Amino acid sequence: MTTYMDPLLFKAAEAGNIGPFENYQTRLNQLLTPDENTILHVYLGNQSREPESTDFVDIILEMCPPLLLQANEKGEIPLHLAARYGHSNVVKVLIDCAKALPTDPESGLTKAQKMLRMANEEQDTALHEAARNRRSHLVEILTKEDPEFSYSANVHGETPLYIAAASSWGREREKVIDEILTNCISVDYGGPNGRTALHAASRVRDDETARKLLEKEKKLTKTTDENGWSPLHYAAYFSTWLDISVVKVLLEYDASAAYIADTEKKRTALHIAAIQGHVNAMKEIVYMSFTMLWQKEILESLEDIGNRPIGRGLFVLKEEEKKKNNDEKNKKEEEALSKARESHLVVAALIATVTFAAAFTLPGGYKSDRGTAFLAKKAAFIVFIISDAMSMVLSILAVFIHFLTAYICGFELDKHEMINKVTTRKLFGVATLLTMIGMGTMIIAFITGTYAVLEPSLGLAISTCLIGLSFFFLVYLVFWIIDKDAKNMV
Repeated sequence: MTTYMDPLLFKAAEAGNIGPFENYQTRLNQLLTPDENTILHVYLGNQSREPESTDFVDIILEMCPPLLLQANEKGEIPLHLAARYGHSNVVKVLIDCAKALPTDPESGLTKAQKMLRMANEEQDTALHEAARNRRSHLVEILTKEDPEFSYSANVHGETPLYIAAASSWGREREKVIDEILTNCISVDYGGPNGRTALHAASRVRDDETARKLLEKEKKLTKTTDENGWSPLHYAAYFSTWLDISVVKVLLEYDASAAYIADTEKKRTALHIAAIQGHVNAMKEIVYMSFTMLWQKEILESLEDIGNRPIGRGLFVLKEEEKKKNNDEKNKKEEEALSKARESHLVVAALIATVTFAAAFTLPGGYKSDRGTAFLAKKAAFIVFIISDAMSMVLSILAVFIHFLTAYICGFELDKHEMINKVTTRKLFGVATLLTMIGMGTMIIAFITGTYAVLEPSLGLAISTCLIGLSFFFLVYLVFWIIDKDAKNMV
């Protein structure tokens, strides 16, 4: 017979107070909430951080062992909640308690294996929960306890590896992926709608994860989703002007992926890049696909002499030449980026200086008695102050980012595993965007400031505003010309 927890028992379970439950030792598993949560569900779901002691869990399971595998209304056992909230000490206790129970004679599985593989109504195991919440320490524990289980997809088609690869960037996410790839003997790479973890990594532009996945399973480059899109299609679609790193990695492992076409319109990754206007991705796909396949044909033609001295010499020369070309290319890119950074720094500093000075030389002047601005209540003046402040803040932030990237490059921190060259390029792109927005807000400040002063001469004020606004049209015209020339070059 089910007995619902009264408020006092609920609060005791929430706080981990064992006293009130001593009178219910024979039927602790019957004390449930309306959602069929047991004492352990309530306790684990209400701990804001990992409990320092596991005494409450130990004592409750000693009093009532069936609670270990008892599920709530959603099919979640205590292990699901412990994995979700990152309670690694509790997870270890639960596994140890399960190991003490006898093996299931029918399946031949230990109780620990059975518990680790139990899924809720969404078909999520504890590893799904740990991966979704980026609990790398728990992923390590769970995968090492049952490395042979492949942890298949849930009802949404997501495997733990796919969930981790599709989540937002972070150090914990990388550790989760590493633990699954390292500890699991049989890894399931699948995702929803025919996608794989490599599709997910391509979507979030994570070249490091893409490389790790391809080192384990090179065939992933040819796996397509239900629309016929390969990971290279996703990389081409989600690439940016500054970041085509995933496109490079995918083509490096399999240049032939560039020839995979989708099922509906027979579009390759090159078509997708062209539709999106990603010129750099287009260039990389064209160059790598033809170059790699040409090199493959040459190497195959030399296969019969590959074991002879001349054959080995050709291979060594080829590798040395390739390395030399890559080094020269990287050096030129770094020099170009450094020069661009210097010029951008000057522009950002100039904007910051001008806008800072404008804030203290207000249009219309000050009232001599109070020191406040004459035009303080005019709408144009208010917009002038706001846009001037925005311009100054954005330009100073751009200066800070340039300073930070100079520091990173100066101390060669971009060669560290946590900070790569893609990161510095992204920072450069952000600083460029901030500087451009700062230019726009500075123009707005100029327009509104002059309008506030020249408002009595309405014709002159409007003429000045139109001249100032022409800046935005000219900027659009410049980008249109650049875009047109880039498309013609391709």
